[in-house]
Amino acid sequence: MLNRGYAFTTSISSKYHGRTLLSHLASLYPHSDSQAWRQKLNNREVTVSGVTATGRESLISGQTLVWNRPPWIEPDSPQHFEVLFDDPHLLAVNKPGGLPTLPGGGFMENTLLRLVQKQTPND
Repeated sequence: MLNRGYAFTTSISSKYHGRTLLSHLASLYPHSDSQAWRQKLNNREVTVSGVTATGRESLISGQTLVWNRPPWIEPDSPQHFEVLFDDPHLLAVNKPGGLPTLPGGGFMENTLLRLVQKQTPND
């Protein structure tokens, strides 16, 4: 099942002022080389201060860079947890091994946080 994707957002610091967007992306997210980033830019996945980017932009400190990663299939993980205690102020659970606690590392939906949110959407 596909997750909802994720918007990776960062602010351009003065350290990167004047650097081209394409070189910045390739160094900031080294899992993809410049050619892969060109494809992501062609797919309109990247914006700089709300404007769809081409990769040729010279960055200015203070700008907001967003990579809108499209939905992906996450690795399998356990999809259950045991509630040990629940009252209006505290929820204690027994998390199984292999279930990430929080989003990160390729997991956005297959996490304890998301499972708890699905089970108790109003809390």
